[in-house]
Amino acid sequence: MSPTRREALAAGAGAAAGALTGCLGGGSSGSPDGYGAFLALSDWADAVGGEQLTFETPVETGEMGHGWTPNSGIVPDLVATEMFVYLDTPEFQWAVDAAGTLSRDYGDEMTIVDALEGLGPRLLPFDGGGDPPEPVDDREFTREELATGEFQLWDARTDRQEGRWHSGRGHWHGGPPDVAVGDEIPLTVVVPHAEDETIAAPLGADERFRAEVRFAAGADESVLDIGSQSGTVTLRGRSTGETELVFEIYDGEELIEDTTAEPAQVSVVAAYSDDRAPDSFDPHAWIDPVLAGEMVGTITDALAEYDPENADRYRENADRYRAELAAVDERLLELVTDAELDVAVFAGHDSYQYIEQRYGFELVTPTGVSPNEEVASSDIVDLVALIEANSIETVLYDPFEAAQPGADLPRLVEALFEDSGAERAEPLSPLSGVTQGWAEKEWGYVEQMKQVNIPSLEAALNPS
Repeated sequence: MSPTRREALAAGAGAAAGALTGCLGGGSSGSPDGYGAFLALSDWADAVGGEQLTFETPVETGEMGHGWTPNSGIVPDLVATEMFVYLDTPEFQWAVDAAGTLSRDYGDEMTIVDALEGLGPRLLPFDGGGDPPEPVDDREFTREELATGEFQLWDARTDRQEGRWHSGRGHWHGGPPDVAVGDEIPLTVVVPHAEDETIAAPLGADERFRAEVRFAAGADESVLDIGSQSGTVTLRGRSTGETELVFEIYDGEELIEDTTAEPAQVSVVAAYSDDRAPDSFDPHAWIDPVLAGEMVGTITDALAEYDPENADRYRENADRYRAELAAVDERLLELVTDAELDVAVFAGHDSYQYIEQRYGFELVTPTGVSPNEEVASSDIVDLVALIEANSIETVLYDPFEAAQPGADLPRLVEALFEDSGAERAEPLSPLSGVTQGWAEKEWGYVEQMKQVNIPSLEAALNPS
């Protein structure tokens, strides 16, 4: 983009653009090189840009980026820069619309980056997925009831059935999904009940019937790691390539079913294809520090392509930043592993299922994913019962939903204090904006994780 064009566009934007620029969350002087649709995106892009490129967000201090909509006139502000980083999801419709306009009218002059690109099946279903069969746990199963010559593979992250084995015909319908290098897919192995296929028995290490997986004879064992955890089989990609797996089902120590005749084919890929993303998915992928690292990589590739002379610097900046994200990941895993509880209460909308799924704890909320959903009285009753049943002392809340962020508590927290034994409340940041206090301390994504979310989760999962 030439300076003449940028100056002309900025001047033509008029008062609307000037009003918007005056309330930017980033707060740097002068016009930035690019915008991120909310804090996490602008913070990541700014960290990768380093001294060469600066990024800001149009979301005002004190506002949460999810659910925020800009004033009119934002497109001229975006056009006056070089880049726009956003998430291609209807939950950020203003950004999707802006990206469409920019791509159509200025696509040959601007870099438009969808940070979700390449995440594919790592995105969690918005509506809970395909509802895998519920286990029957009120009686013992006989061998005859379970050994129906069929079992199913379900992706435990997305609740999607990926494969089904028929021993009578000795073949697969579908099979294990592709695994990206560095990613781990947990698979639940399920055997349908002989009389009703809507009822199933999940197989795990602590159950009478269990599933195990091994490499087929002669298969490439270098591309994939196999593990087992909490009743699931885990496949972790190491390097690109193809391999074959044999699934086995045991009754105690006796092997009753295996797929030796036709091993399951597994591909380890460099990156996922977006066509495997759920039709409707939870947009809060940025909450997960592991997926955050992937999105940082997408942003880095875009910056390197835009400015190849400084590509090495961008990649070095990204490596340093992703090391910080890895440290956050390790701390969260350690925290949840050592915690007394595996359940906490969050007085806000359901926006944390990515870290719940990754680290193995439950964050119970009174509402769904939408930040505008109303809380019903029955939901409060359920939360109180959960607090009492688990002796929960600390509840979590969204500081952006308080009357005065960082000071007053949401009304729901006060109601829980009145009706339950909970006595403390700690903030949990959605990582999509900054309070005034955080802005003064220059807390971005990593700082909010370290200084806010990790201490708050530790308090909530460990009653004193």
